[in-house]
Amino acid sequence: FTLEFNRPSLEESDFADISVYTMFFNMHLPLGNTTDLVGTVPVAYSSISYSDFFGNEYDESETALGNIYAGLEIHRKDAPTMWEIGLYLPTASSENSAVSDGLIVEWVDRPGAFAPDYLIANALINVLQTESSGLDWRFRAGPSFWFSTGDRSDGTEIFMQYGGKIGFKTRQAGFFIGLNGRWWQTQDNLDGFSEQTFHQMALSAHIGNRPVQAGVIIRLPLDEDFSDAYNYILGLNLSLIMP
Repeated sequence: FTLEFNRPSLEESDFADISVYTMFFNMHLPLGNTTDLVGTVPVAYSSISYSDFFGNEYDESETALGNIYAGLEIHRKDAPTMWEIGLYLPTASSENSAVSDGLIVEWVDRPGAFAPDYLIANALINVLQTESSGLDWRFRAGPSFWFSTGDRSDGTEIFMQYGGKIGFKTRQAGFFIGLNGRWWQTQDNLDGFSEQTFHQMALSAHIGNRPVQAGVIIRLPLDEDFSDAYNYILGLNLSLIMP
């Protein structure tokens, strides 16, 4: 079981104090020697405090459930590959502003968690390796299909997800640097590959092994549209690893 907490460092505003964060409750349940059942419950929170022209102060906040994820991870101990196959169920509300804020925060990594009115199917392959020296690396890529639900008439959107990380890992700690990207393949309004792709860099570390592991991750936006909104995203995670 893993609990994640992510909070962006927002650009300061002269008119309001804004706070946003996302949380993920993750579960991995082995179904055998080669398959794990994976589930995720995402939650987003946003708040704003401001004063009007007459000095009246206002505080508004919302908390929202995102799209619940259910899937499988399929792997073999003697092979350096793993498959991720799963669905984001359309449980997020389009009428909650916290959902929109969560979508902005997670747009590169996990937008399916906060995209309202979509049923989203992911299929990714991971290639991963840990060397005897402690060098550890992973590359993952695959499509994401977004099917409109409810009153939406957008049709189906297709994204290509890709990313990788490299670092060093021991039994008690690990340190990594990575790059993640997303290519919006069905958006004709964006001009060329540079506008259809979104990227961020990630620096992460963890300590501990079994039964408790704690980690930190800093995500840095590499696209101007996002770097104008926030400087970085600080993430903390805590895992309970069963024998």
